[in-house]
Amino acid sequence: MDKPYGIEQRDKKALTAGYSPNIRRFEITSIIAFTLSILWLGSKIAPGVVARPVLALAMFFVGALGADFLTGMFHWAADTWGTVEWPIVGVGLIRPFREHHIDQLEITRHDFIETNGASAFITFFFIIAAAQLPQGPGLTWQFCVGAATLSTMILGFFTNQFHKWSHESRPPALVAALQRWHVILPVGHHQVHHVAPYTKYYCITNGWLNEPLHQIGYFRVMERVISAVTGLVPREDDLGKKAATALVDDALKSAEAAATSTSSAPSQSGR
Repeated sequence: MDKPYGIEQRDKKALTAGYSPNIRRFEITSIIAFTLSILWLGSKIAPGVVARPVLALAMFFVGALGADFLTGMFHWAADTWGTVEWPIVGVGLIRPFREHHIDQLEITRHDFIETNGASAFITFFFIIAAAQLPQGPGLTWQFCVGAATLSTMILGFFTNQFHKWSHESRPPALVAALQRWHVILPVGHHQVHHVAPYTKYYCITNGWLNEPLHQIGYFRVMERVISAVTGLVPREDDLGKKAATALVDDALKSAEAAATSTSSAPSQSGR
């Protein structure tokens, strides 16, 4: 089936070849650093979890929402901006997303390190920052931040694993159950994102925020603001300049049509 807007994506073999031994070593180091830092933060908030389990549970739920939102932001940014030619960020973080749009099953052939290494690198810095907060009796907001960060970063680390499972035809039985209950990213839900030109449903931890963010046009507004400030064209590197420009033109026409429709609607004040 032809893709809309004349999408022209990069060569898949070239993107796959971008996974170098240096990137592999970077991912292994990131996972080790993540593991040590999460154990440090967990040990600091553990007494508070035992003392205030209900508050801890509430913060873990907040963390689940936070992970969905932050991974959605990162996914959107990696899909929309930048190029694989950028050093480190382009090769290590942007490249896998561009490859994934060309062959969405490629992620199912990645091992644990390749799947989760980049996530470990991103989460590490947030964990270290939260671990600096003092913990103890009476330090409620510090505990809340620590517990929510712990939840967000653990789920954030495993998000690409959830993403990988959402593309597998036969995930483990427990995983399939969690997908059906929408605790982690469900298969059918995520497929909404994989309809070209890949411009919606970016949240991939559990997908809870996808529809609310889509309804308010959150990412489209962000794109217009960034484009207005920088002059960059969203998704130009991923889809090709022609398709990316056509998408921007269509979005502007839709926004103008909606504004015209609203301004020409009959006033309700006299009724």
